[in-house]
Amino acid sequence: MIYHDRNTKKRIDAIQWNGMNIYEVSSFVGTNVTCLERFNDTWLKVNASFGSLIIPEGGYVIKHMESGKCEFDVAGKKYFETTYEKD
Repeated sequence: MIYHDRNTKKRIDAIQWNGMNIYEVSSFVGTNVTCLERFNDTWLKVNASFGSLIIPEGGYVIKHMESGKCEFDVAGKKYFETTYEKD
């Protein structure tokens, strides 16, 4: 889904990790996931060609353009919901 930062109005694309949507997260990052680990049955560690992401359950994977290339970040649910809103 497309969101924008409430302050800067910068647009991002994001997906929420709900504890079950491994294939959707893999598709969202656009690469095959090479390693999946669960921590306390709620966290997801994704090792992909661009590096590692540790995603808390309910957290979001954020995709945005930075200097002409696609970058990925992770944000916790509370932070994401107070910083971004649907476009």
